[in-house]
Amino acid sequence: MRIVKAIQFVCFGLFLIVSSCQKRQNEQICREKFFASYFTLSTMPSYSYDKYNNIPLNMPDSAKIYINCMIRLSPDNYENYIWQAKTYFILKEYDSLIYSMKNTPTPIDHDFNYAFESLTGIGYEKIDMGDSANLHYRKALDIIEKTKDKIPMDYAFTKYLIENNNANFKIQLEKVIKDFQQRNPNDSMYNIYLREVQKIPFEQGREFIISDIVKRYDKLFYQTPN
Repeated sequence: MRIVKAIQFVCFGLFLIVSSCQKRQNEQICREKFFASYFTLSTMPSYSYDKYNNIPLNMPDSAKIYINCMIRLSPDNYENYIWQAKTYFILKEYDSLIYSMKNTPTPIDHDFNYAFESLTGIGYEKIDMGDSANLHYRKALDIIEKTKDKIPMDYAFTKYLIENNNANFKIQLEKVIKDFQQRNPNDSMYNIYLREVQKIPFEQGREFIISDIVKRYDKLFYQTPN
Protein backbone atom coordinates (compact mmCIF):
# COMPACT_ATOMS: atom_id res chain seq x y z
CA MET A 1 0.00 0.00 0.00
CA ARG A 2 2.81 2.35 0.91
CA ILE A 3 4.55 1.54 -2.36
CA VAL A 4 1.40 2.40 -4.31
CA LYS A 5 1.04 5.71 -2.48
CA ALA A 6 4.70 6.47 -3.05
CA ILE A 7 4.32 5.79 -6.76
CA GLN A 8 1.20 7.98 -6.88
CA PHE A 9 3.05 10.76 -5.06
CA VAL A 10 5.99 10.56 -7.46
CA CYS A 11 3.66 10.56 -10.47
CA PHE A 12 1.80 13.57 -9.12
CA GLY A 13 5.08 15.39 -8.57
CA LEU A 14 6.20 14.61 -12.10
CA PHE A 15 2.86 15.85 -13.40
CA LEU A 16 3.31 19.17 -11.58
CA ILE A 17 6.84 19.55 -12.92
CA VAL A 18 5.77 18.79 -16.48
CA SER A 19 2.81 21.17 -16.21
CA SER A 20 5.04 23.93 -14.87
CA CYS A 21 7.58 23.40 -17.65
CA GLN A 22 4.82 23.38 -20.25
CA LYS A 23 3.42 26.64 -18.93
CA ARG A 24 6.86 28.27 -18.99
CA GLN A 25 7.39 26.97 -22.51
CA ASN A 26 4.04 28.41 -23.62
CA GLU A 27 4.89 31.74 -22.03
CA GLN A 28 8.26 31.76 -23.78
CA ILE A 29 6.66 31.00 -27.15
CA CYS A 30 4.16 33.80 -26.61
CA ARG A 31 6.91 36.16 -25.51
CA GLU A 32 8.97 35.42 -28.62
CA LYS A 33 5.95 36.07 -30.83
CA PHE A 34 5.39 39.31 -29.00
CA PHE A 35 8.91 40.65 -29.48
CA ALA A 36 8.94 39.58 -33.12
CA SER A 37 5.65 41.36 -33.66
CA TYR A 38 6.69 44.52 -31.88
CA PHE A 39 9.96 44.62 -33.78
CA THR A 40 7.93 44.61 -36.96
CA LEU A 41 5.62 47.27 -35.56
CA SER A 42 8.54 49.48 -34.57
CA THR A 43 9.80 49.55 -38.15
CA MET A 44 6.80 51.34 -39.56
CA PRO A 45 7.43 53.92 -42.31
CA SER A 46 6.29 56.68 -39.98
CA TYR A 47 9.44 56.12 -37.93
CA SER A 48 12.30 54.26 -39.59
CA TYR A 49 10.98 52.08 -42.37
CA ASP A 50 13.93 52.84 -44.69
CA LYS A 51 16.26 50.90 -42.41
CA TYR A 52 14.09 47.81 -42.34
CA ASN A 53 12.31 47.72 -45.67
CA ASN A 54 12.80 43.98 -46.01
CA ILE A 55 10.67 43.17 -42.96
CA PRO A 56 7.12 42.08 -43.82
CA LEU A 57 4.39 44.15 -42.23
CA ASN A 58 2.35 41.28 -40.81
CA MET A 59 2.08 42.89 -37.39
CA PRO A 60 -1.64 43.23 -36.54
CA ASP A 61 -2.75 39.59 -36.30
CA SER A 62 0.46 38.23 -34.76
CA ALA A 63 0.53 40.93 -32.09
CA LYS A 64 -3.07 40.34 -31.11
CA ILE A 65 -2.51 36.59 -30.92
CA TYR A 66 0.45 37.07 -28.58
CA ILE A 67 -1.20 39.60 -26.31
CA ASN A 68 -4.44 37.66 -26.00
CA CYS A 69 -2.37 34.61 -25.11
CA MET A 70 -0.50 36.49 -22.39
CA ILE A 71 -3.73 37.85 -20.92
CA ARG A 72 -5.09 34.31 -20.69
CA LEU A 73 -1.92 33.19 -18.89
CA SER A 74 -1.94 36.15 -16.48
CA PRO A 75 -5.43 37.68 -16.46
CA ASP A 76 -4.68 39.95 -13.49
CA ASN A 77 -1.48 41.48 -14.86
CA TYR A 78 -2.13 45.10 -15.79
CA GLU A 79 0.96 45.12 -18.04
CA ASN A 80 -0.73 42.74 -20.46
CA TYR A 81 -3.57 45.18 -20.94
CA ILE A 82 -1.16 48.07 -21.32
CA TRP A 83 0.76 46.17 -24.02
CA GLN A 84 -2.47 45.51 -25.86
CA ALA A 85 -3.55 49.13 -25.50
CA LYS A 86 -0.23 50.38 -26.85
CA THR A 87 -0.51 48.01 -29.78
CA TYR A 88 -3.89 49.42 -30.74
CA PHE A 89 -2.78 52.96 -29.95
CA ILE A 90 0.22 52.84 -32.29
CA LEU A 91 -1.62 50.91 -34.99
CA LYS A 92 -4.38 53.50 -34.91
CA GLU A 93 -1.82 56.28 -35.35
CA TYR A 94 -0.27 54.35 -38.22
CA ASP A 95 -3.67 53.75 -39.75
CA SER A 96 -4.35 57.50 -39.81
CA LEU A 97 -0.95 58.17 -41.35
CA ILE A 98 -1.36 55.54 -44.05
CA TYR A 99 -4.69 56.83 -45.24
CA SER A 100 -3.78 60.49 -45.06
CA MET A 101 -0.69 59.81 -47.15
CA LYS A 102 -2.69 57.77 -49.62
CA ASN A 103 -4.82 60.83 -50.33
CA THR A 104 -1.90 63.19 -50.95
CA PRO A 105 -1.38 64.25 -54.61
CA THR A 106 2.25 63.06 -54.71
CA PRO A 107 3.36 59.94 -52.81
CA ILE A 108 6.36 60.54 -50.56
CA ASP A 109 8.55 57.66 -51.74
CA HIS A 110 8.58 54.12 -53.02
CA ASP A 111 9.01 52.60 -49.56
CA PHE A 112 5.85 54.22 -48.30
CA ASN A 113 3.85 52.96 -51.28
CA TYR A 114 5.24 49.49 -50.67
CA ALA A 115 4.23 49.63 -47.02
CA PHE A 116 0.72 50.74 -47.86
CA GLU A 117 0.28 47.97 -50.43
CA SER A 118 1.58 45.41 -47.93
CA LEU A 119 -0.91 46.47 -45.29
CA THR A 120 -3.90 46.52 -47.61
CA GLY A 121 -2.76 43.19 -49.03
CA ILE A 122 -3.19 41.48 -45.65
CA GLY A 123 -6.56 43.09 -45.06
CA TYR A 124 -5.30 45.80 -42.73
CA GLU A 125 -7.89 48.27 -43.94
CA LYS A 126 -10.62 45.94 -42.66
CA ILE A 127 -9.39 46.08 -39.06
CA ASP A 128 -11.67 48.21 -36.91
CA MET A 129 -9.58 49.78 -34.17
CA GLY A 130 -12.55 51.50 -32.57
CA ASP A 131 -11.82 52.50 -28.99
CA SER A 132 -9.72 49.42 -28.23
CA ALA A 133 -6.73 51.27 -26.79
CA ASN A 134 -8.79 53.22 -24.28
CA LEU A 135 -10.78 50.15 -23.27
CA HIS A 136 -7.65 48.14 -22.53
CA TYR A 137 -5.99 50.99 -20.67
CA ARG A 138 -9.07 51.40 -18.52
CA LYS A 139 -8.94 47.68 -17.73
CA ALA A 140 -5.31 48.17 -16.69
CA LEU A 141 -6.31 51.13 -14.53
CA ASP A 142 -8.94 49.03 -12.78
CA ILE A 143 -6.29 46.46 -11.90
CA ILE A 144 -3.87 49.18 -10.76
CA GLU A 145 -6.50 50.67 -8.46
CA LYS A 146 -7.11 47.26 -6.89
CA THR A 147 -3.50 46.18 -6.50
CA LYS A 148 -1.70 49.50 -5.88
CA ASP A 149 1.49 47.96 -7.27
CA LYS A 150 2.36 50.51 -9.96
CA ILE A 151 4.57 53.56 -9.50
CA PRO A 152 3.01 57.01 -10.02
CA MET A 153 5.02 57.75 -13.16
CA ASP A 154 3.59 54.73 -14.95
CA TYR A 155 0.14 55.73 -13.81
CA ALA A 156 0.69 59.17 -15.31
CA PHE A 157 1.75 57.59 -18.60
CA THR A 158 -1.43 55.58 -18.64
CA LYS A 159 -3.54 58.65 -17.98
CA TYR A 160 -1.69 60.51 -20.71
CA LEU A 161 -2.33 57.89 -23.34
CA ILE A 162 -5.99 57.64 -22.39
CA GLU A 163 -6.64 61.35 -22.08
CA ASN A 164 -3.82 63.10 -23.93
CA ASN A 165 -6.04 66.11 -24.58
CA ASN A 166 -6.98 66.47 -20.94
CA ALA A 167 -5.46 69.55 -19.29
CA ASN A 168 -5.52 67.77 -15.93
CA PHE A 169 -2.76 65.48 -17.16
CA LYS A 170 -0.25 68.33 -17.10
CA ILE A 171 -1.07 69.06 -13.47
CA GLN A 172 -0.90 65.39 -12.54
CA LEU A 173 2.38 64.77 -14.34
CA GLU A 174 3.95 67.91 -12.90
CA LYS A 175 3.11 66.67 -9.41
CA VAL A 176 4.59 63.25 -10.15
CA ILE A 177 7.81 64.71 -11.56
CA LYS A 178 8.23 67.04 -8.60
CA ASP A 179 7.89 64.05 -6.31
CA PHE A 180 10.69 62.30 -8.22
CA GLN A 181 12.72 65.50 -8.10
CA GLN A 182 12.49 65.71 -4.33
CA ARG A 183 13.92 62.21 -4.09
CA ASN A 184 16.60 63.04 -6.70
CA PRO A 185 17.57 66.66 -5.96
CA ASN A 186 20.63 66.62 -8.23
CA ASP A 187 18.60 65.82 -11.34
CA SER A 188 16.53 68.13 -13.48
CA MET A 189 12.88 67.25 -13.99
CA TYR A 190 13.63 66.52 -17.61
CA ASN A 191 16.36 64.00 -16.79
CA ILE A 192 14.21 62.33 -14.16
CA TYR A 193 11.38 62.03 -16.62
CA LEU A 194 13.56 60.63 -19.40
CA ARG A 195 15.03 58.05 -17.06
CA GLU A 196 11.55 56.80 -16.29
CA VAL A 197 10.69 56.79 -19.98
CA GLN A 198 13.55 54.36 -20.60
CA LYS A 199 11.52 51.71 -18.80
CA ILE A 200 9.08 51.56 -21.69
CA PRO A 201 9.99 48.28 -23.39
CA PHE A 202 9.65 49.09 -27.09
CA GLU A 203 11.71 51.76 -28.73
CA GLN A 204 9.47 53.40 -31.29
CA GLY A 205 6.52 53.70 -28.97
CA ARG A 206 8.88 55.35 -26.51
CA GLU A 207 10.12 57.83 -29.12
CA PHE A 208 6.58 58.72 -30.09
CA ILE A 209 5.58 59.37 -26.48
CA ILE A 210 8.71 61.41 -25.70
CA SER A 211 8.45 63.65 -28.75
CA ASP A 212 4.75 64.23 -28.32
CA ILE A 213 4.88 65.04 -24.61
CA VAL A 214 7.95 67.24 -24.91
CA LYS A 215 6.28 69.24 -27.69
CA ARG A 216 3.19 69.69 -25.56
CA TYR A 217 4.89 70.42 -22.26
CA ASP A 218 8.38 71.71 -23.07
CA LYS A 219 8.23 74.47 -20.44
CA LEU A 220 7.37 71.93 -17.77
CA PHE A 221 10.13 69.49 -18.62
CA TYR A 222 12.93 72.03 -18.91
CA GLN A 223 12.46 73.48 -15.46
CA THR A 224 15.52 73.28 -13.25
CA PRO A 225 15.56 72.05 -9.64
CA ASN A 226 14.76 74.64 -7.00
